[in-house]
Amino acid sequence: MSRLKKGIRRSLGVFPSVANENGALNFGELIKPSKNSTFRIVPSVLSMGEKMRADIVALGGKSEYNQYVGIIAVEIPASTPIQPFLDYIVEEQIKGVLDFEESALRHEMDHS
Repeated sequence: MSRLKKGIRRSLGVFPSVANENGALNFGELIKPSKNSTFRIVPSVLSMGEKMRADIVALGGKSEYNQYVGIIAVEIPASTPIQPFLDYIVEEQIKGVLDFEESALRHEMDHS
């Protein structure tokens, strides 16, 4: 059994400290945080999930889809510009095609 310390969001590239306590792995403070951004997307129509995943891949993202609950977990690598992905999810949300939640926005944002 393992436990992640409260408040740590897991994504590729996150390296927390680990302690073995009576056979249970407990993850502690971050040794190296990830620079990747993560989001959760909920399609309005579950059958649209695979198309959305293809769109996300085309924008440079990675995803996993739980078709039973209809949630797409998205990771945008730090090396991928995030603005095209943000434009995509906002446009699709306005159309009523999806809803989303930012898990961890770690990309630097251009506010100009």
